[in-house]
Amino acid sequence: AASSEVRFQSEPKRWCILVAFMVANLNQCLCNMTFSSLAPAAMKDYFGAGMTKETTDLLLNWGPLFGAAFFWPAMAVSSRPGGLRQAIWWGVVVMLAANVVRSVPVLIREWSGEPSSTSSAWAYCCYHLGQILVAVAGPFLMGSVTLLSVTWFPECERTTATALAQLSNGMGATVAYLTPLWLVPSPEKMANMFYFDLALALVPAGLLCCYFPAKPVRFPSAAAAAHHEHLETRIHEGSLSGDQCRTCFRLPRLSLSFLLLILSIGTVSGFMVAWSSLFQTTLEATELSESFVGWTGFGNALACNLSGLVAGRFIDKWYRHRLKTSILVGFTGLLLCVVWLTFSMPSAAGAKPSSSSSSFSSSFYSFFFRSHTPSGACSSGVACNAMQCNACPALWMSWGCA
Repeated sequence: AASSEVRFQSEPKRWCILVAFMVANLNQCLCNMTFSSLAPAAMKDYFGAGMTKETTDLLLNWGPLFGAAFFWPAMAVSSRPGGLRQAIWWGVVVMLAANVVRSVPVLIREWSGEPSSTSSAWAYCCYHLGQILVAVAGPFLMGSVTLLSVTWFPECERTTATALAQLSNGMGATVAYLTPLWLVPSPEKMANMFYFDLALALVPAGLLCCYFPAKPVRFPSAAAAAHHEHLETRIHEGSLSGDQCRTCFRLPRLSLSFLLLILSIGTVSGFMVAWSSLFQTTLEATELSESFVGWTGFGNALACNLSGLVAGRFIDKWYRHRLKTSILVGFTGLLLCVVWLTFSMPSAAGAKPSSSSSSFSSSFYSFFFRSHTPSGACSSGVACNAMQCNACPALWMSWGCA
């Protein structure tokens, strides 16, 4: 036992790396929702008549489109020796470039006082290019979640670290819901949102420059050591070649349970992501106030993230070998809350929605949605990145149902 403790030892600086990753992951989701988190009237007032609903939808949909397209490259990078550091650095650098590109028209307008700077054709090119880069960064960050936890955290903290890293992306949506209330209360304050995103993009770059080696000095667990030894063996045997990306997917094909797990969680995640992104737009035509919609969205996003953190810690402590049970409990609660949420929404007959019922049902819906995510995500890094299959339901909802 003593030799095992000496061999496996976690580093205190692992929390700094996790915090840097969480900020980058949070900012990725926040930037993805930039153009859909504000009222259409405020967007047109600042960005001109070209900021139509179709343009806003396209800016939002670059996320699932390029997220799915860069799923394979992200997996190829993360499966190489030192792949964790490379993948995270790719995500951080691309996010920084995205924020610089899309902030250029805004900075020119604020410095020169020329309103046409944000409504010209080249400005819209910057917005689209920036959102595409934000989408590209998604798989590199979200696909590194479990690899980060298994490389830097001991077994007793692994699910908690996975939950924190995974849910940090959802925290971006939590912040986005409050954007109209505190960051951009009027169209004249629109630049604040771009300044804030750019500052958040600089934080992880600075932290990771200070400390982010390819691997810990001492591995925190047998799983981390085994993963490193496996990659080293493949290098010496010359098997780490161009087919490494296909090798990563042999496990899901051999395990039907694993395949069903990532498909079920990925599909539910897709509908949840699309529903969250369209939440404010969907309720815009109801009698609910903008302030209520914003706070309700914030409440359900906060419940979503808190439940995932609680579930992750609960599994680490008492439910480590009962992942199937925890997933089934989460899905059952999710089903019941979906029924509740459906009946609390406005009906086709024009019935007025119940504010309290809508708020509580959406919060409990989000709570049970995230409660099963750490259970599935802790199974494999492929599962976290395969949740990019949410592109299909997300695109269907935003283009076909909005």
